[in-house]
Amino acid sequence: MKACFPKKSFGGEGYPDFLLFLHDSSYLLVEIEKPSASLFNKKGDPSSELTHATQQIRDCLRWAIEEKEFLRKQQCPNISADNTKGLVVIGRTAKLTIDEVKKLENLNVEVRGKYEIKTFDEVLAENKTILDNLKKISEGEE
Repeated sequence: MKACFPKKSFGGEGYPDFLLFLHDSSYLLVEIEKPSASLFNKKGDPSSELTHATQQIRDCLRWAIEEKEFLRKQQCPNISADNTKGLVVIGRTAKLTIDEVKKLENLNVEVRGKYEIKTFDEVLAENKTILDNLKKISEGEE
């Protein structure tokens, strides 16, 4: 990651929790919800919390494109619709049933290319893997 801009960098509410400028010169808008949030309701439909979070990230993606000139002045020189994606972090995989895990996978297939929905468990596991790989590399160099 080249840079991380928190919400307050843009003036407050209505903006993503974080805007990340990545090493490949792409951007990731991150919306973080509560780990305790439910992803699905008792009927198996997306919960109001998940629906709200996904609407927020869609709104943030639209905002980023509409305000690209403002963002370019804020150290985001090449931001565009083509190189900007979203990430919603919500809930816990440990609280999902097997059927709900499959539903989450299907939701991610539907929105692929624009944004992704991940649980806190997924984000933690991915980052642990990165850290473990970095440790292996550094130990091999010593």
